This record gives sequence, structure tokens and C-alpha cells, in this order.
Amino acid sequence: MTRDRRRLSRRTSWIAGAAVAVVAVGAFAWTQFGPGGLRSDLGACVRVEGETLVNQAIVKVDCGSPQAGLRIAAVSESGCPEGDYSSVLQQTGETPNVTSTWTCLVLNGDVGDCFPHPSERAEKFRKLACTDPAAYRITRKFDGHFEETGRTRRGGGVCGEEVTESYRDPPVTYCLAPID
Repeated sequence: MTRDRRRLSRRTSWIAGAAVAVVAVGAFAWTQFGPGGLRSDLGACVRVEGETLVNQAIVKVDCGSPQAGLRIAAVSESGCPEGDYSSVLQQTGETPNVTSTWTCLVLNGDVGDCFPHPSERAEKFRKLACTDPAAYRITRKFDGHFEETGRTRRGGGVCGEEVTESYRDPPVTYCLAPID
């Protein structure tokens, strides 16, 4: 084999290897962040990182962790179902071909758990110590029930004067009261 052919063979091998690596990285990114990538994580506990409103990182965490204030309820290209969902918008592509994917998040808690006020942005939403003066405690939880009162509204409904956090899918309503 001549020197030129060996160089060409090495160069071809390098290009092929680089192409395989790019495809592998792209496939991994698509399965994690592309449409449907988080669909397999429905029900997973997460925390949200980042200060922008678009393309925040969604990090899976152990559901027992204090950082696990939210769960993935839905992933959609058309927005979240009706309810009080926190949401993270992921956008890929370049104008005019931008693809938007919404990850819809619900409270991860049980009666007695404490959280910030439900209107806090997702990246600030974590379980709090119930001794924190800013904490709201879950006083009641209604599985299988969707309350159409809207986030943080008080008066009427199953929560009475307490803050209502309710989701259509999965159907569940939480009643929260400030720590006194």
C-alpha cells in the first residue's frame, strides 16, 4: 500500500469515526430533549434549573429528596392540560423552523409536606422545612379530583379559603395553607 493510500485510509477512518460520534451524540440528545424524549419519564420527580423562561434544565431526582418538589405529568407540543401546572418550554431549531415542547409539572407532595407559595417559578420550587415562615403546608389532597378554581384562588370548592393547586391529568387537587 502506498503512502498516499494509507493517508487516505486513515483520513477516511477518522471521518467515519467522527460521523458515528456525531450521530450517537445527536441521537442521545434527541431521546433526552427532543419531542417524546421526556415522555418516558412521566411521573418522574424533578427539579428545574436555570433562570430563563425557555430551555431550562429538567433534572431527575429521587422523589424523597427535598429538591423533588415537582413531577413530570405531561409532555406536549401544544401546551399543558387545563390546571395549575408549572411548565418548562424547550425550543429547538432555528427561526422559522422552531419546535416547541412543553414539559408540564405537578406538585410532588403529600399531606403535611411544605412548599413555597404555588405561584413561585418552577426553578425556585422545592420542598421546604415546615418551620420556614414562607412555607405553605399541604392540608388536604384529593386524588382523582380536578377543581376548576385556578391557581392560588381562594373561596369555594373543596379547599374553601385555602390555596388550591389542581390538575386535570393526573386528576388531583391539593389544598395549601400558610404556616402560622
